[in-house]
Amino acid sequence: GEPPTVLCHPEHPFAAAGAPLGPGDVSGEVFVDFHPDWGPRRTTDAAFAAAGVRRTVALEVNDVHSLLDLVDENLGIAVVPRHFRHKRPSLTALPFKGVGGTAYETVALLPAEQATSPAARALIELLAAEGSFSRELLPA
Repeated sequence: GEPPTVLCHPEHPFAAAGAPLGPGDVSGEVFVDFHPDWGPRRTTDAAFAAAGVRRTVALEVNDVHSLLDLVDENLGIAVVPRHFRHKRPSLTALPFKGVGGTAYETVALLPAEQATSPAARALIELLAAEGSFSRELLPA
């Protein structure tokens, strides 16, 4: 799994502090997040629920770029998978101390190996070499 990160505008007070943040630290903030059915949102909601902390999601989006745009406009903060920080270097990224090892999982359903393209097989091999991919076979 991938650890969560808090993204905020560089002028936000959290950016100046530069410290890791937990659910209690950000409970009074306005959040930008995905639709409640999205996996990253469910993971974030579960981390706050496990900590017994309520949060206000003021703006919901259906794509990563809109989420980053809203945070970049200083309309809220976001708790997202760590790799999102590379998509918008202008934002400040701070570690999020989730509850019980909060992590985002990325899942891809793939066809049988013989039906997978050479490019897809090369990508799978690259991810497996980095340790960020494990293949689980589903029963037929």
